[in-house]
Amino acid sequence: MPIFDSDPRLVSSVPPESTWYPCLVVEASPHVEELGQQFILLSQKVNVGRTDDCELSLKDARISRRHATLSVTSTPQGPVVSLLNLSPQGGPTHINKQTLSPNTVGVLRLGDILQLGDTCLRYGLFQLEPQLSRVNDTVVALMRQALYERALNGLAALKKYQPVGGPSTSSLKRHLMLAKYHEARIHSLLGKWSAADELLWELVECESTDRKDDELRVRAAFQLGALFVHRNDLEQAQALVERAAETAQRLDGYYQALALCLRGMTAARLRDFTLAKKAFEGALMQLQEWALPADNLLARIRLESAIATFLAEQHEQALYEFEHLKAQDCRNDVQRAIYAEALRFRGIILSLRRDYEGADALLREALSILRETKSKFLECKAQKSRALNYLSWGRLGEAAVHLQLCLKLLTGEVENEYEHAVAAAHLGKVYLTRGEAREALLWFEQERNLQDKLPGVAHSRAYTHRNFARAHRNLGHAAEATQHYVSAVEVFREFHNWVPQGLTLVELCKHRLETMDVEAAAADLVEAESCFRAAGRLQGFAPMLEALRAQLAWARGDHVQALALFASSLRVLEASPPSYLLGETYLSYGRLCAQLHRRALQAQDTEAANEHHRDARLLFKKGIGCAASQSLGHLLELLRKELQELDPREVTKLIVSRFVNPELLDQLVDSSFRELNKFQLDERTVLFVDLSGYTAMVEREDLASVHDILNEFYGFATRIIHQHGGAVDKFIGDGVMAIFKGSTTGIGLRNQAVAAVSSALSIIREVEHLSERRFSTANKLTASAGVSSGKLLVGLVGSLQQMNYTCIGDVVNVAARLQGLAEPGEMLIANETYQMCMQGGAVLWVDGAMKEARVKNREKPVRYWSLGQGKGVPPLSL
Repeated sequence: MPIFDSDPRLVSSVPPESTWYPCLVVEASPHVEELGQQFILLSQKVNVGRTDDCELSLKDARISRRHATLSVTSTPQGPVVSLLNLSPQGGPTHINKQTLSPNTVGVLRLGDILQLGDTCLRYGLFQLEPQLSRVNDTVVALMRQALYERALNGLAALKKYQPVGGPSTSSLKRHLMLAKYHEARIHSLLGKWSAADELLWELVECESTDRKDDELRVRAAFQLGALFVHRNDLEQAQALVERAAETAQRLDGYYQALALCLRGMTAARLRDFTLAKKAFEGALMQLQEWALPADNLLARIRLESAIATFLAEQHEQALYEFEHLKAQDCRNDVQRAIYAEALRFRGIILSLRRDYEGADALLREALSILRETKSKFLECKAQKSRALNYLSWGRLGEAAVHLQLCLKLLTGEVENEYEHAVAAAHLGKVYLTRGEAREALLWFEQERNLQDKLPGVAHSRAYTHRNFARAHRNLGHAAEATQHYVSAVEVFREFHNWVPQGLTLVELCKHRLETMDVEAAAADLVEAESCFRAAGRLQGFAPMLEALRAQLAWARGDHVQALALFASSLRVLEASPPSYLLGETYLSYGRLCAQLHRRALQAQDTEAANEHHRDARLLFKKGIGCAASQSLGHLLELLRKELQELDPREVTKLIVSRFVNPELLDQLVDSSFRELNKFQLDERTVLFVDLSGYTAMVEREDLASVHDILNEFYGFATRIIHQHGGAVDKFIGDGVMAIFKGSTTGIGLRNQAVAAVSSALSIIREVEHLSERRFSTANKLTASAGVSSGKLLVGLVGSLQQMNYTCIGDVVNVAARLQGLAEPGEMLIANETYQMCMQGGAVLWVDGAMKEARVKNREKPVRYWSLGQGKGVPPLSL
């Protein structure tokens, strides 16, 4: 703030070498936006009035068009300001309430109030360097702590400084330009890119040739170019590369490194990886010659170089480069955000390798860091990456949640229409995978509408056409699907994008076979193979092409060759994790066997009919398992329909399995109710898991949200229990009861106790992730669990009208009571379960010693152990 003091000794005490400027601060004005403005007088003469051609322009209607002239004279004691009143009598001019007549000169002293019309200005002195340097340094410190709102408040105060006259190279203007740069950086971090654009363009187009101004101009060009890269507006980014490079030639290595880094980023997105790598290597060399520390830029160059390697599909090398950006090297929030981006790309690579759980752990850590650093745009991208990992994982519910969170950021906080279009497209894919093609079309329409407003998205339109083609194909709109597929192929061909072109041709080939256009399908297959060969990826896509040749042979009536090709394709596909291609191959192969079954029946060849029926039944059931594990709704319905037409009892069993304990279902089908009324004494492990914070959630959330959250909880709890060989006995309000029986060595666990404990830990972790996605820290949702093992009775209980297949015994009571005793986030296991886990070779990281507690409906106290609360170590190890 300027100094206001009426003591004249203050002026004389100012050392001559200090930079002091006269300052007029608006203390009263008819226009609120003028209040607090500080006019720094840099010229010897300053015209004051109501017109824009006056250096000091005010909006007050009572001020004349040219009201007065201020003259600044330098003296050893400091600047002296005199005012010549040019206003007629109708426009009053006062100094300390004393009227100044027209054409009369008055002298301003420190603290004097100058009144022009209805506007009052206080005169003081402004010491340039200490004040502005202090404000800018404070803003930088706040930015490093991610306290962006406080930093913006500090910058808002700087906006009140209005330089009046003086050379463009003045130190004051440079400080204000630096403040403008800081404000642009904060806006870009918070996702307010329109505001950032405007400020950065002002700095880039500044005409000053002073060295300091050049340095700031290169910084601004780099930041603005990076924004254009992230919006996929690569033409604008390239233009800024040239401007930054031209200015950087006059500067030191740091600024040349900035320009080269931007060149590398742009070249990588344009898929010119040779130029990108050359630019990044040049940037690193320039930094080696730079004498001052440049850790942030060094980390950024390494990150962008690794991203270029990733975009070139050299994933092993990219993973190595990303892993070299370590957390311990981070000295500030900028470097932490860079490290989080490296984590995100590592997660993407693991997801591509089908290590979905490992990918999710990395992406979750990246998202946590980006939330702490308040990097809104990068947080948005991390949400999208987690969604795509879940989508590949077959967990569509979680994918939809993260895409909705991404879209929420993009519509409320982050201005990036390109990413908005991408997120809408992926959400459409979720609905399409679920089998909701009409809902998917709405999202694809939104994607296309957003693309219409964007530059540089010609290549992306190919993916949009392919999305539309898939939706129309699922809806049976053959002509529309063909048209969109052909358009997608043409765009991919134009950009020489061989792999997506080949994959689209494969889909088009299948679509033509469905519409019986066999010759066109054969031509598509040949072109697809040539695309994969051009990309050097023919071997990787060989099983897909083999399955396609099988369909083509079938369409031409060569059933023997078709069967051989399908079998050959499946041998390779079944060695990999479940995928859409595997499920689709099961469907096509099964349809062929079903057709051959019907033909054999017509020919009264019973042996062949039975063989084909058995093969078709097995293929459809395998396909249903594959589609269900990946949540491939449309494919799942097609497989169920085929199985129902082949054997109605099988699809009934599949549907009933959603409501009935699998063990009971086997008895229903295999024993025809003979054994259902008998109780069986058996060794089981019982698990109870319950949500903590559910009651508070019901109070604060609308019922639709509660329904969605509860269904998501039930969904992943059931999936986890099934993955560990257990069965869900029942849902109890906001809790789940599960039963584990016998060995589960098939999934790498030693016994039922280990399976139950592992399930409980996984469910508790998933609830934490659910809470992260849905709520703030203050409204946390957690889970608690109780596990007990022993002998109990298994069978039907109930009335003639309604019965349940369940377990009865002390083990159930103990598990339920332990769950009730557990704190949020804690699991309590009975001593019997603990001993079974130890015998099974598992090491449980327990919290303290064994405890005892008396529980309801039990005479003897329960002995139990506590797992997983505050230990900081994995609670289960095999």
